[in-house]
Parts: sequence; structure tokens; C-alpha cells
Amino acid sequence: MEQHNIVYIHTHDSGKVFSPYGYLVDTPNIQELAKDSILFKNAFCTSPTCSPSRSSMLTGMYPHSNGMIGLGNRGFSIADYDWHIVNQLKRSNYQTTLCGIQHESGHFALPEEAAKIIGYDFNITSSNNVKQMKDKFIWDYENALNASNWIRTEAKEKPFFLSYGLYATHRPYPEINHDIVDPNYLTPPYPIPDTPETREDYARHVISLKNADTCIGIVINALKESNLYDNTIILFTTDHGIAVPFSKCNLYDPGIGVALMLRAPNSNVNGTVNDNLVSHIDVYPTLCELLNIERPSRLEGQSFAQYFSDSQSNPHRDYIFTEVNFHTSYEPARSVRTNRYKYIKYYENIDKYILRL
Repeated sequence: MEQHNIVYIHTHDSGKVFSPYGYLVDTPNIQELAKDSILFKNAFCTSPTCSPSRSSMLTGMYPHSNGMIGLGNRGFSIADYDWHIVNQLKRSNYQTTLCGIQHESGHFALPEEAAKIIGYDFNITSSNNVKQMKDKFIWDYENALNASNWIRTEAKEKPFFLSYGLYATHRPYPEINHDIVDPNYLTPPYPIPDTPETREDYARHVISLKNADTCIGIVINALKESNLYDNTIILFTTDHGIAVPFSKCNLYDPGIGVALMLRAPNSNVNGTVNDNLVSHIDVYPTLCELLNIERPSRLEGQSFAQYFSDSQSNPHRDYIFTEVNFHTSYEPARSVRTNRYKYIKYYENIDKYILRL
């Protein structure tokens, strides 16, 4: 049986602010991908902070189970990097390649070191120091070209897993270009108040998003022009909500709601919309089932591969769990969400951790 390739494309701090989710933003390449994937309308991360969210999806374990309860660049880590999906794929004869942002090990600006720790076979991330770049789009663009070139020249020897991660739409945003985006005709997403200042800030987010879409188009076009697209699973998502109050780092829906599109080759339901609850933690077991590879017993998610043969099948889960542990401080909280209700529990009085001057 032919093994499918996997291309994992992920943005940074984007939530659901993409055109397929009804936002007035210019993301035509993502829109086209949505038309050839299942678009999950009710997808959620397990934690609304960068490293815990990504590590959870890529290990199939909740942050409190895999050890990544805070940011990798602040010293937190996965307890055993053999749990990362790249190592399971390598055992199934996949070659694995990192290009761009990862947030599962150390600082994202040290990709060579992280690739070795995680277990990637190759690192093709731009060697330019992203931390020193005023315009982060240049780094994303360089990495898109690197990924495109690797797909065209190196990706036909054996099945592959390629992670293409973008800095966008993390702050700092690009400078506003009023010829491209006019803030007067934008409404910031909930729960941001609609004021001249927030419209200007949101316009810069939209510019970052437009840049990301350009880069994503380069990678997808490389798959098509190399005749690899039809045999490639494409996973597109982000880590958590956008970086505004009550979103990123919060368990409210704007913090945990994420874009999630998954394209499975030869599925007759590509191009449909799914309204069932889906968690990032379900992605790993779903990929195992779609690829017909062994599912590790430690996985805590539930496969939703059934939706790729019958989009109207019964929901694979009735509720999702999310958590916060540590971002800039210790703020333990948990939530459970159903289609109708959400309960959030805060476990500490965080007042005692606040420095009073």
C-alpha cells in the first residue's frame, strides 16, 4: 500500500481569523486549501499557549501528561521526545524535515538544536537570525522557498513528514500599509472593542496574515508542480487564539478556538465543513489511522478518521478539555466544553503571585 506524505503547515497566534472562517481577510491560498480539505468549524487546542499547545498535538498527550506545561524557551520540555510524532513516523519509514518555527524544544530561533532534540532527520530552516529581523516576513518567505526547493528536489525518495512553521501572525506585526489594508473598513474580531486604535492594530495583524498566505501558497504550489499533492495529507492549523486580551493564554473560546483543516488524499468528503467538536489531541491518533500505522497506547485523544469516509457520521466526542499551567507566571486552570456549555476552574488565587509596588 502506498504511504501518504504529510505536510504540517502552522501559523503562530492566529486563532480562526482566516477567510474560510468568515473573516474579511485576504487569504486566497488558505481558502483554496479549505475547499479541498475538511474544514473543522469547532476545533480547539488543548492549551492556549504556544509550546503546550503544539507539544500536546504532536505527542497526542495533554500538557500535564507530556511535561510541557510552559514555554520551551523558558526551560520547559517534553518528558520524552520519543513521544513526538516524528519518531513514530520514522519507525514507519518516513523521512522527517523541519522548516521554520517549532515550539516543542528550546527557543524557536535555534532550529538546528531543536531538530536534533526532537528527532527530525533534516533541518532546512533559514540560517538568518529571526530575532534580529525587523521584518519577520522575510524569514517566513525564506523558509517557504526552502520548503519548496526541498519538496522539488529531495522529497521523492521515501514518504515524508514536513513541518513548515511560520512566525506570522505573532507580534510584533508588520508596519501598516494603507494601500493594502484600510483599517477604516475592518472590524476587530471578538472580544476586541471596535476603536480607531484597535482597527489599526488589527490591520497590522491582517497584513501579517496576508504575508503568511503568500508563503503557504508557495509550499502548496511546490507539491502540485512536483506531482506530490495528490498523495499528500495536508494538515493546516495554528497553536491558539490571537494575542489580544481574553484570547491567547485564556480558556475562553477566543483563546482555545483554532483553525483546523485536514486534507486526506482520495477522500470523497474533501471540500466539506464539519461542525463536530474536535481537539488538537485527536490529530495524532487520526493520522495513525489514516496512515495505517501503529497507534501508541499512551495517546489520550480520539481518532476522527471516520469523518473522511462519512462526514455525517456520529460525533467522535461530546466534550473537549483544555488547560493553562504556566506562561509568564503560574496560573493553573482547567476547562471542559461541550457543544453548548463550558466550565472553567481556576485552581489558585493568583493575587499572591503579583508583585505590588
